[in-house]
Amino acid sequence: MEIGDVTFCQSTSHARLFAVAVEARVDIYNLSQPEENPENSEDEDPIKHRTRLQKFEDSTTAIQLRQDGNLMLAGEKSGRIQLFELSKKYTLRQYTEHSNRVNSICWAQNNKNFLSCANETSIRYWDIQSPDTTSVVSIMGAHSDNIKKV
Repeated sequence: MEIGDVTFCQSTSHARLFAVAVEARVDIYNLSQPEENPENSEDEDPIKHRTRLQKFEDSTTAIQLRQDGNLMLAGEKSGRIQLFELSKKYTLRQYTEHSNRVNSICWAQNNKNFLSCANETSIRYWDIQSPDTTSVVSIMGAHSDNIKKV
């Protein structure tokens, strides 16, 4: 079993979440702090499985929870990126411009855009509110080697 990525979200309005990409699925967990419920702190596991997403054609290689805990991006070995609405486990959008394994995804501070890079020499900037699923900006040849992190 290969872990592709791990992401963490500490939202003030939602429970603390973290997600783990394992092969062609993503498991999402709630993480509670022992001080939130002192009576049961020794008896209860602070990690609770929340949901599992299995809507992937290939291994999931990069994931990123949005800080409000409502959305998650997941990139695959094939180059496809999916935007999920977590409460309904629904795929809102699919982005397919990358031609190779997605290595990293990063939300912009406005939570409406994100950056991605793959095993190719480009960086892409996306707008989740646009009805068009092509990248807003593509920096082709941003590096002479595969780009691993944004």
